[in-house]
Amino acid sequence: NSYSSDVLWAFDGGLLEPADVYQACERWTEAASVSMGLSTKPHDVGRDCTWVVSTFLLARESHETLVKWLDYMFREVRRPLWAKGITTVTMLSGAADSGSFSSWKLHHDLRQLDFLLRHAPRHSLTALGSKNASIAWVKDQLMTRYVALLDATQQGSEREELLALFSELEGVFNRALFVDHGPLSLGPRAVLDPPAADAIARAAGPEEVLVVDDVLATAALEELRWSLLSSTIWFGARQGKESVLLWASLLDGLHSPLLLRLAQELRQLLPDLLDKHLNG
Repeated sequence: NSYSSDVLWAFDGGLLEPADVYQACERWTEAASVSMGLSTKPHDVGRDCTWVVSTFLLARESHETLVKWLDYMFREVRRPLWAKGITTVTMLSGAADSGSFSSWKLHHDLRQLDFLLRHAPRHSLTALGSKNASIAWVKDQLMTRYVALLDATQQGSEREELLALFSELEGVFNRALFVDHGPLSLGPRAVLDPPAADAIARAAGPEEVLVVDDVLATAALEELRWSLLSSTIWFGARQGKESVLLWASLLDGLHSPLLLRLAQELRQLLPDLLDKHLNG
């Protein structure tokens, strides 16, 4: 309450940067750790501050500020590229995901890296995340490390060998290697296709089933597809061959302005249905 009474309002008003807000949240979490038993471990502070600030901004529908905040927290605090010796946490489950892997997760990451390499020329990409993660480095070194670890995992190699190979991915695995959600601000641009928006607006009530094809405008659909296929924001697979579930979430890399604008436009078209559901 002490920091949210002024810091969050100042942030929402454009007077503070995300780094200022996070520093304030760190200070007050430390101060409250004694009386409230809050953890001061960096990954717990990053998770809790992400929740608190994001909830405030979502309630106020301050989507541009929310995207700016989540982008900073994802790239600089919770999943920074290259940083070593840190614990990363999946927001949806609260489980640490920096020290374990599954064959499916490795397979997924390899396919995603291959997708990025194939589409790099079209998107004028020469590096992912930073200049140190050049396209050539990804092709010649990073993918080789992934393949070696995946092969050893599938062959049932000894734990020591697997951990040694996994250590070669530290600072890259489950990090913000590449995130492309387009511009942080969409301006006045609409993402719903006009005919689809008209069909949705004509929906009679919540008891009817409405099926609308080609909902997104063509450009928005192409941008969203690229964002979801290319961004390294898919986490959650536990260790073991049968762990195949990966997910992305708004607070853990899926801070797409397109998706937030889509939600906003749907609420504007169906206020009686969606406002009642969200606020009731």
